[in-house]
Amino acid sequence: MLFVITSVAEQVHPRFDSAIRDQLAAIRFPLYYLYCWCCLGLLVTTSIINAWLCRKQGRTRAGAAAAIATAALLTAIADHQFVFQPLLSEITPPGKPRTQEFIHLHNTSRVVNQIHVGLAAIAGILICLPLSTAAPNLRHGPLPTSER
Repeated sequence: MLFVITSVAEQVHPRFDSAIRDQLAAIRFPLYYLYCWCCLGLLVTTSIINAWLCRKQGRTRAGAAAAIATAALLTAIADHQFVFQPLLSEITPPGKPRTQEFIHLHNTSRVVNQIHVGLAAIAGILICLPLSTAAPNLRHGPLPTSER
């Protein structure tokens, strides 16, 4: 969220001309995607491990979280390849006039980013929801009092 807030602030700042805005986007967004892939990759990995460790009662939900996290990661990768890369060529060299293609790609990027961030949020919520206080969540965790 901080990235989005600062990026929007830079893009609407009245003292930054088009060339500076283009340069900022060209510098920041490759780092954004790298960080995004690291976070989503970690989410996919931990959600798969969580699905593997969960008892039967939580395995379906944990598996769904892993699938949704994977969809978020694949969406972010596709966004970079099919939207960001062409968008980057639209702003290189910095200060080029905005074309209809730029506007289309920019709007598409905004929607696709909302999708992958939303999917990641849903996966995170699914992982964090408590299962039940009656039984331990992990297969390898402590046994209930009745089984000791």
